[in-house]
Amino acid sequence: MALQKVIFSNGEGDAWFERNRNSVSNIDFENDLVIKAFQEITDSNILAKKLKVLEIGCGNGSRLGYIKSKYQAEVYGLDPSKNAVLEALNLGVNAVQGTADELPFSTDFFDVLIFGFCLYLCDREDLFKINYEADRILNDDGFIIIIDFFSQHHTTRKYHHKDGLLSYKMDYTKLFTWHPYYNMISNHIIHHVSKKITDDANEYISVSLIRKKYPQE
Repeated sequence: MALQKVIFSNGEGDAWFERNRNSVSNIDFENDLVIKAFQEITDSNILAKKLKVLEIGCGNGSRLGYIKSKYQAEVYGLDPSKNAVLEALNLGVNAVQGTADELPFSTDFFDVLIFGFCLYLCDREDLFKINYEADRILNDDGFIIIIDFFSQHHTTRKYHHKDGLLSYKMDYTKLFTWHPYYNMISNHIIHHVSKKITDDANEYISVSLIRKKYPQE
């Protein structure tokens, strides 16, 4: 089992959640770029049905709770923090403890998959598993939304909060857009804190909307 996965599942996930409780609990949903990307999906009316949505790195489920309330979606969450999962369950989210490389859901089950600021902490040897699992559980007309740190080149730095861990920046859309059946719909690169356009590459995050469209047989 990969090192960071073990550490986050056995306590660091809870510590991360407590450190970031305010930011994950007080999202400005009217201006949240993840919600705006989700709105693009609903506005398109391509998926004219009650959507099944999974957020990986869901925290306490506040964003999913908003999506459930506003869009009447069926919402599911996954997070390494057991404390976050308990709070998400209290918001009516179908939440479970786990990590992105092993998704306890059926094949072709979801219409929308959100990676909620979690990929930067995943072990690099798990990226192929994460790609496979995402493709497996997402139906052939589905969408992926990714919010995470962004860099044009893969970079590694020490994780400030626990010795021995690392964090990683890259263009995480490339996990999917290399494939001919995954296409970029929109991509916003902004400042990590201000959420505005910036020239400071050290503070880049990106919010991306990707469409999975397999050809019909």
